[in-house]
Amino acid sequence: YFQLSPRVGYDFPTYNNDTPYIDYEGGLDLGISLDYYWNWFGVGFDFDYITNQPESTYATENIFEADFRTPIDVFSLSEDKITRMFYGIGPNFQYRTKSGKFTAELNTRFGLANIEGGRTYLEGASVRNKYPLNFHAGYKDSGVLTLKGQLRFTYFISKKRFCVHVPTHVF
Repeated sequence: YFQLSPRVGYDFPTYNNDTPYIDYEGGLDLGISLDYYWNWFGVGFDFDYITNQPESTYATENIFEADFRTPIDVFSLSEDKITRMFYGIGPNFQYRTKSGKFTAELNTRFGLANIEGGRTYLEGASVRNKYPLNFHAGYKDSGVLTLKGQLRFTYFISKKRFCVHVPTHVF
């Protein structure tokens, strides 16, 4: 049988880069899976779209030029959102209770991921000069070979097979 599973969630990002004073806010996590099961074994295809926003945490109070008298007190900040996409295919393994009301699935996917955006630039200015204070060029990686694992738990609340999915995934 075929199984179509749309997903909507919230992503808590963990970017690991060497740029200080930048945090990453959570964002929208959308996905869809199309799976075909023969019995307890199947194959599936996933697509995921995730978006996040960088946030500058650089302190902009009490900043002075090298003379310690001239304040740097005008700031310009630009922050571009980050988008990530994943396309993958792979095997599925499913356990179903005898009543058929509960299923647990392990979905593994091999595919390609793209990440783009995240440029952050903070500039400060005094009456005389402009100073770059914090900068991250962002990301632009496409076609990165990626492995994704997902556990999916489904409880069918009616015979019409309306169900509640509780997906968890890592990639």
